Amino acid sequence: MKIAIFVDKNGTVLPFFSSGMVETYTDESGEWKRVSRVPHEMDGELTMNTIRLKVKQFIAQLDNCNQIILKNVVGFAKPVLEEYNVNIWVYKGELNAALLNHIRTEILIKQAEKARSVSQPQIVGDPEQLSYKLDICHVDNCNAESEAGEVIISFFQNTHFKEFTVLCREKLIWLKALSELFQLNMAVKLLPDEVWKMTIVPVDFETGLLHRKTIKLSQLPGHEDCSTCSTSDSCIPELLKLQTEQQMTLR
Repeated sequence: MKIAIFVDKNGTVLPFFSSGMVETYTDESGEWKRVSRVPHEMDGELTMNTIRLKVKQFIAQLDNCNQIILKNVVGFAKPVLEEYNVNIWVYKGELNAALLNHIRTEILIKQAEKARSVSQPQIVGDPEQLSYKLDICHVDNCNAESEAGEVIISFFQNTHFKEFTVLCREKLIWLKALSELFQLNMAVKLLPDEVWKMTIVPVDFETGLLHRKTIKLSQLPGHEDCSTCSTSDSCIPELLKLQTEQQMTLR
C-alpha cells in the first residue's frame, strides 16, 4: 500500500496551498519506507486555471498513489483532487508510523465494505472527457446484479456522459435492453481475463440526458405487479432479463 504526505522540512503536515515536500511511503517490506520525496511549490497568482494546473502537477508527484495526507485543503482545489480519485486524509501534526498504520487500517476497512456492495461509477482520465467506469468484478454479493441495476439507472438519468464502461464477471444480459430504453448504444467484449466489458455511448450526446430523464420505468411490463418496484428500481434488471429471455425463446 502507498500513502503520500505533504510536509515541511521538519516532517510537519502542510496545507495544500503551501510549499514543501511530497513524500510517498510504502509498506511492501512489512514496515513503512519512503520511496519518493519531491518538492512542490505553491506560489504566484492562484486563479482557477493555475489551481487546476497545480493539482495536476501535485498528482504527478504522488508516484501512482491516490492517498494523500494534508493539514487541510480548501476552495476549488478539493473537488479537483477528488475528480482525480485522490482520497484526502486531514491531519494536524507530524508524520509518524502510527498515523500511517491508522490510515492503512481505515483504507482496508473501506475496501472490505466496498467488496460487499456496488460503488458509484468513477470518472476515468480527464474529467472534461466525461468518461466513466463501473467495476463490479470485485463484488461478492448475491444481490450485486440488482444493486448494479439501481446504480446504473440512477447514473443514466442523472449524468451527462460521453462513454460509460461496465466491467463484470457475468454478462449483464439485461443491460442491452436498458441501454436501448435510454437511447444508448452498447458494445460488448470478453476480455482475456474472463471479464465482460460493456461500453455504452449516447445515440445523441447533446440531448441524451434530457431524454433519459423523461423515461418512466413504471411502463416496463411486469413493473406494476412488483411490490419491491414501488420503493426502488432493484427489480428492473430481473424484468429486463425476463423480457430478453422471452424474446430469445421466441426466435
